[in-house]
Amino acid sequence: MARLSHEQVKLRSFKNLDEARKTFKEKDGKPYDSRATRSFFTDEIKKRMDGKCPFDWQLDLGEALYLGLDSVMIARTGAGKTLPFALPALLGGTVLVLSPLNMLQDDHVESFEKLGLRALAINGDTWSEDVRKKILKDEVDIILTSPEMCFLHEGFRDLFTSSNFAKKLAAIIIDECHLIVSWGDKFRPTYSQLATLRSLVPVGIPVLATSATLSPAALDSTATTLEIDLKHAFYVNLGNDRPNITYRVNTMSSQRDYDALRQYFTGPYTKLEDIERTVVFVDKRIVSQIICKRVRTFLPALLRGAVAYYHSVRRSRAKRRIMRQFRSGKRRILIATEAAGMGADIPDIARVIQFGVPNSLSTWLQRAGRAGRCQTLQASAILLAERSMFEKQRPKAKKNVPGNPVPPFPPMMIRAKKVDPTLRQWIEATVCRRDVADEYYDNPPRTIVNDYMHSVFSPESLLPTIILNRITSKPRIRTVEDILREVEPRWAFAKKHGEDLLARLRVVDEERNQRLADERRRKAEEKAE
Repeated sequence: MARLSHEQVKLRSFKNLDEARKTFKEKDGKPYDSRATRSFFTDEIKKRMDGKCPFDWQLDLGEALYLGLDSVMIARTGAGKTLPFALPALLGGTVLVLSPLNMLQDDHVESFEKLGLRALAINGDTWSEDVRKKILKDEVDIILTSPEMCFLHEGFRDLFTSSNFAKKLAAIIIDECHLIVSWGDKFRPTYSQLATLRSLVPVGIPVLATSATLSPAALDSTATTLEIDLKHAFYVNLGNDRPNITYRVNTMSSQRDYDALRQYFTGPYTKLEDIERTVVFVDKRIVSQIICKRVRTFLPALLRGAVAYYHSVRRSRAKRRIMRQFRSGKRRILIATEAAGMGADIPDIARVIQFGVPNSLSTWLQRAGRAGRCQTLQASAILLAERSMFEKQRPKAKKNVPGNPVPPFPPMMIRAKKVDPTLRQWIEATVCRRDVADEYYDNPPRTIVNDYMHSVFSPESLLPTIILNRITSKPRIRTVEDILREVEPRWAFAKKHGEDLLARLRVVDEERNQRLADERRRKAEEKAE
């Protein structure tokens, strides 16, 4: 069955939201007032965020959760996915947020506390009898924890048997829900068991699944695991493109070519602030320590303390200290594993470097998304790929077995390094890499005004005059396909913005034709007189 278009999915989502509005009853039995709820959310957020108004899509999600609608949200890092988590809590409910990393939980706690909400990050180290009593006394608005605490920690799991807790629970949030596919059954099997939460809480408690990197296939798998019926859920897809990040692919000789990083730290550096705030991602803990030592040698002796490493096995106190120093600017370069890939919510990281090809496009874009959280910062994300990724070799010949001889060796070559096919397509793309990601994630179409308003692209970069002249000089160009086929040099933004341009040109043509018609009529009237 063909997948619905973005517009069709959007229409279905809002139809579901409208139906929920009609059938919902307030606790006092009065009919539901959508306008009053959204006004309340808006006023509270403005009051708590120095006059800043929430986006409509944030209000939509908050309202959907209040009405009990299961929901899915796909949005790029830094888009504001966290704010809707808090909205049900503003109405007096308790929100349970399941998050994969302690550091990410701590970041969320800080964000929610700035909103004036009582938030707690609960894990094996922070759990206590006092924490349990606080929750049962309704002294916590938002609980940040992990699937393991829900299923494997006896004390926390017992909360689900409490009528007080059940009565106050307003929503369950599954943050970074793409991990259900990438981690479930293997690395952290509790992620594949999250549907069990439905049996632990009252019927009707809504579940919101959020991610920045959820392909259509991963969405279907995630929805199945969480028992979310997408036909009757509320769905928001803002896409995951980051216009303020420039992506590059460079090569290195091997996975031990640590000196390949030298080119990014050449200076000149005389003070800490001269060093571009950078995260270097690696896939092994030991490599983070090796690279940390090597990068320090690239810097002047007085500035070598600006480099630190971060991985999951470091003590909690050390991890908190390093991240605090990195936020403050005392550390400028962080060599990190996946432990910082979904955390590190720091607005002014100017550059991310991936040392070696990671396991998937989603992993790479999650890590790249640590850069440029501040939308006005033009950041860069560099993937350092091993040369073997691009090389081909003959497969090893099998040995002959008596009675089963090996057929003649076929004249074929295989890749020297196995890489996720979609990531390979992104790396080796001859077109814009954003197009590859857009197709894989089924990102919605974007517009220049809405999506590139803070970018460093000049008007000439977005739409070169030579291309505009060639499009306008060929009347037979009617579609984006015509632009791609007829116009040379190729317009990099044709697929994204071709429809916008053609629509605008049609308006210009109509206005011009109307002016000419008016002019002819005026001249005819003058002649008649």
